[in-house]
Amino acid sequence: MYKTKTLNLRSQDRSNQSTVYDGFVSVGRCEFQLEKPIALREKGLVGLRSAYVPITFKTIDRYNDRFVIKFLPAVASPDGDCVFVVCQLAHGFYNSSSAISTEVNRVLGLLNATTATAIVDSEGGLTNQYSTDTTAILSGDMTCALGTSSKDLDHLIITLPAGVVFSGAGVVDRDGGTIGATGLVGGFQIYFGDEGGDVNKRLSVDSRTANKVLGFGSELRLPTTHNGDNYHPSPSTIFNRGVSDLQSETGDYMANQMRTPYIYVRSNLTRDCRESLKNGNPSNLLAKIPVSNTTYGSMAFYEPRDGSSLYFDIPAGDYSNVTISLTDGDDRLLDFNENDYELVLCWKSGSFY
Repeated sequence: MYKTKTLNLRSQDRSNQSTVYDGFVSVGRCEFQLEKPIALREKGLVGLRSAYVPITFKTIDRYNDRFVIKFLPAVASPDGDCVFVVCQLAHGFYNSSSAISTEVNRVLGLLNATTATAIVDSEGGLTNQYSTDTTAILSGDMTCALGTSSKDLDHLIITLPAGVVFSGAGVVDRDGGTIGATGLVGGFQIYFGDEGGDVNKRLSVDSRTANKVLGFGSELRLPTTHNGDNYHPSPSTIFNRGVSDLQSETGDYMANQMRTPYIYVRSNLTRDCRESLKNGNPSNLLAKIPVSNTTYGSMAFYEPRDGSSLYFDIPAGDYSNVTISLTDGDDRLLDFNENDYELVLCWKSGSFY
């Protein structure tokens, strides 16, 4: 016959918060030190009984915010003669394809302005990937809009308008040369990886690709050869603006504002779960909380109606240290923007001290 004990955990009670002001607050990973441990005389079970979690984590953050635009002076331009621009979306909560389109459109508009030499990590912007030159890249704006037909509904459509060329003041290419006010005959290609692997690359998109957000498919973030640095562009065939001056490229899929369908609750208390993400190896996953409401500021409640829960074996002993991490499906910590959560753990054992 099992006896039970419950442990209510509040993120604001974590032991790993700073004791002095440092301007950084994160509740994605919390450590709790219990003055009076949960003490099991014999082996038992532990599981998540209930949870209250705010939906305040960003849908675009440092994990999915960047892509590269490659501009080609001619249809047959080698990479060294091309201009590579890193584009970064501002970190925030985007609750619609329209919101994503608006932000992409804003960033693309910066191509016709003084180019920043750096990008503030959370604010977004763009910069020449291989130069600190501040010359505007283009003579006019590129644009982004949403498709409205049955074929491309809510797909992002990125357009290089007719008549837009490289800035007349000259733009620095990958090898350090200067490009004049050319016709930009080769148009543009979008990359979700760092093509070329040049040592002079100033900013990387590795592990930060926005392919899913923009609706361009997951495979575009992968190199075309194992451990390589060559990536498949979109479009795959270089556009010839000598034939048609305007170039538009449409995302393969809908712009995707869903960061994760579940909040993954992980803990140091168990290693009994298995995940395909980890090739079936033991993991610390304790439970998954469905994100059924994606409105910013809403709350996710988890409490099985029948009072049951998924329990994992736990050996006898004293448990005074509990670690809780809240991640997305790729095991990356979620940033809840300083909003606190609460969890209730349930312990079952034949005998407690």
